[in-house]
Order: sequence, then C-alpha cells, then structure tokens
Amino acid sequence: MKQLLSIIFIALTVNLFSQTPISTPSQCSNVTITNITTNSLKISWTKPTCTGVVIVLKPAANTRSAPVNANMGSYSGSSNYGSGTNLGNANYIVYMGTSTAGNITVTGLGSNFNFEAIAYAYNYGCTSYLFGSCVSFGYLANTSYSSSNSEQHYSLATEPTVAPSLSVTSTGTTTAVLTFTGSSTWNLITAYQAGVGAFNYPIDGTYYTPSTVFGSGNQIGGTGSNHFSVYSNSANNSVSISNLLPATNYYAIAYGYNGSGSSTNNSYNYYNNYDYVYFSTYNSPPTINSVSNYTVCQDAPTTTVSLSGISKGTNAAETQTVSLAAYSSNTTIMPNPTISYTNPSTTGVLSFKPNAGQSGLVTISVYVNDGGPNNNQTIKQFTVNVKGIPYAAGSITTATTTLCKVKNGVVFSVPTISNTTTYNWSLPPNSTVTAGANTNSITVNFSITANSYNVSVYGSNTNGCGNGTSSSLLVNFDNVPTTSNAGANQQICNNLTALTANVPTIGTGAWTFVLLV
Repeated sequence: MKQLLSIIFIALTVNLFSQTPISTPSQCSNVTITNITTNSLKISWTKPTCTGVVIVLKPAANTRSAPVNANMGSYSGSSNYGSGTNLGNANYIVYMGTSTAGNITVTGLGSNFNFEAIAYAYNYGCTSYLFGSCVSFGYLANTSYSSSNSEQHYSLATEPTVAPSLSVTSTGTTTAVLTFTGSSTWNLITAYQAGVGAFNYPIDGTYYTPSTVFGSGNQIGGTGSNHFSVYSNSANNSVSISNLLPATNYYAIAYGYNGSGSSTNNSYNYYNNYDYVYFSTYNSPPTINSVSNYTVCQDAPTTTVSLSGISKGTNAAETQTVSLAAYSSNTTIMPNPTISYTNPSTTGVLSFKPNAGQSGLVTISVYVNDGGPNNNQTIKQFTVNVKGIPYAAGSITTATTTLCKVKNGVVFSVPTISNTTTYNWSLPPNSTVTAGANTNSITVNFSITANSYNVSVYGSNTNGCGNGTSSSLLVNFDNVPTTSNAGANQQICNNLTALTANVPTIGTGAWTFVLLV
C-alpha cells in the first residue's frame, strides 16, 4: 500500500510542475540600414527563435531606452517615424510584430539626421505555472545591446541643384592639376583612363576615400571599374594628381554633394549632374635627325635618302608606335616620296624620283608621328633642286633657204627653248653673227665657199645636266654672178656696129644701151 501511494505522489508531482514557462530569447542580429533617402531608410535584421521583434529608431546622439516587459502589451509600432510608441528620449518603435520578413522601410525622417536602429527580440507566453495551470502571462524582451543588433546611419542631405565646374590648370608627363568650383557643400573629383576605366555615378550615402596618387583611391563603381576618387572635400579648390601614365588620355569628373558625417556613416547626397574635362598627360615629341638638301638633274633615277635618329621621344616610359610619311610641295615636279620604316627602328629610307621632263625646286616634308595625345608630330624639311635639261629645239626659220655665198643681214630664228640660257648655233665657216649671238634670233653675214650647209641650234645652261636636242635647217648657197663689162663706148653709125663685152661665167645678163641723138 505504501508503495502504491509513493507512485501516485510522484505522478501528481510531475503533472503539477512539469510545465516550462517562457524564457528570454536570444538577441536579433545582422541589423543593417540601406535604401537611404532624404527622409527614409530601410532597416533589416535577422530574427532568432522567438515570438516577435521590436525595432526601435532613435537619434544616434540620444540615450538608449529599451522596452520594458511590463509595458510591452501597450506598445505599438509605426513605420512613420514619430508615430509609434516613444520609449523615451525619442526612441520610437517603428515596428513590433511577429513577421519573419526581417525588414521595414521607415519614412518621415527629415534630411541629414543621424539615426540608430536597434532590434530587440521578445517572447510572449506564460511566465509561471501552478499545478499545471498558467497563472501569469507576459512578455520577456531581450534588451541586450551590441553592434550586432544595432546600426547607425544618416538620412541623406538635400541634393545639390547646381553642378560644379572643372578645368585643367596644367599637365605634366605623369601629373595633372585640376581646378574646380561649386555651390554645394563639397566636391568629389574622380578620374579614369580613357579606354581602360568606366564612367560610374557615386552612390548616395557612400564615402569614397580619395588619393591624389592615381589608382590608390576608392573606385567609383567598385573594384574593377578603374574609376578612382582623387579628391573629396571643399567645393572650391584644386587637386594635383600624380602617378598618371605619360602620353595618355584621361577623363576627370566633378560631382557636387551635400552632407555631413564620417567616412562610414554620412548623409552625403551626390548631384547627378556633373562637369568633366578630357585631358592628356605630356607626350615627349618623336624625334628624327635633319636631312640635307639634294640637287638632281631632270629625269634623274630614284634617289634614296637615309633617315636616322627616329624615336618615340625622350621619355622611356612611353610605349607608342612611330609612323613616318613624306610629302612633296609640288607633285607636278615630284610625287610624294615613299618611306620604308619599321617601328621601333631608329633608321629608315626615303626614296624620291622627279616626274619625267619636270624641273624646279621642291620642298620635301618628313612627318614623324608617335600617335600620342599631344606633341605627337615632328616635321623635318629639306629641298630637292631638280635641274632642268633644255628642251629640244624647235624649227629654225629664215626668209629664204637659198642665199648668195656673199650675203649680209640674214636672220635665223628658233622658238624659245625651255630651260635654256644659251643658244648654240652652228654656221658655215667664215660666217659672222652680227646681232643676237647665243640667243634664239641671230643676224648673220655670209662670205663662204660652200654650196650648202645645215645651220643648227641647241639649248644649253649652266646646270651641268646636259644639252638639249638640236634642230637644223639646210641652206643652199649660190655663187656671186660675174661682174658685167660692156666694153668701151662706141659711136654707132648707119651701118651695123659690133659691141664688145665679156661673157658672164656665172649668172645671166642683158644688154642695155643709151641712144644719143
């Protein structure tokens, strides 16, 4: 019997006291603030195993006021800041509930205020049992506080309405000085290399640690964008950027922004309008040695000229590809020369050849280009004097081609011969030029014995490049007629009288007489 009563007592005890009351839950974690605007923000958290969560938002500078278990039943939350329960010191409940969503967007904050969000986990249920029955219901909130269940962040400042201005003050081989002005609180200056970096807008509420050493500041757009922050401070200033590549193109952008705070928690609001400049670091100009002047004759064969001292410039850090070209100042006389060159050789060969039959002075310009963004071209010039050969002589003209062997004042002419300074005439022996010697029109006296002769002429000059082709004219010469002699005067009577006279051996003659009455 005693054994039975012991068993019954143990069973009643287990039945009366086996109920477990609620306990304080573990705390919320991973509290973060995102999606920040000028009057709103989004609070996210991770909920532990518990009944619900109380999210409190307060000014960061205000004293923390935690939920009180005894008052939990009277609390209410509102996502409109200031409308939920105030736990004291402007610690407003912005959310109280059992949802597992883990985030809420709070509005009505106002701009440029620093807030702190704290997430408290709680349980609701029976806090004590008696003989198996709950005798007390209530809330048990975990009011612990740490960096895991809290987060601070500003609401954004008012966005600027005027873009800053940006200009390039100077550039060097690896440096650039930029000057900027603006009406916002601050300016963010960024830069990226053309063709390498990518343009990106800064994200509101984010501080981009700058560095005037290009490539060391935070990247606008994240790692790999190669769009670097080089300055973030006052609205009116200048910045000297170093560590740029020589002979390289860059973009620099100026963003105005308002706000306050620290690098990790701020209200910075960037204006989407911006100013930018395109600039290039200094390029040392390419080099080439001077070329001597040349003199060639008309119709000369191809002439080759050695080019030397070719380089991309004096800065060893530059990596451009050098190209060469040459141009003639008068392509009628000489076409553009050709150049044989392979980068990065320091030498090359230029070839030129005058057009057939052409002469004159030509300037040859040799262009060396390294493709740099500035100072990318060097020009060397030299002259080529193409000495002309006299043209072929034209037809010789004269009044008649049959002359007496003794004849004075005979004129021979030939049209003007190009490239000629001296007209060289070939005349029969014992001929005398009385006017126009060495010109294209001469006057000649003849006293010769020849019966015919090819009178010729060709042009020459002092160029030393040869004579022109000659032209000739066959001229026939007749002997001078025999001198007439009619004999002595005679008186003629009524009878026939014979007159004596010489018989001409050259030419023909006729008698004339005078009748005296």
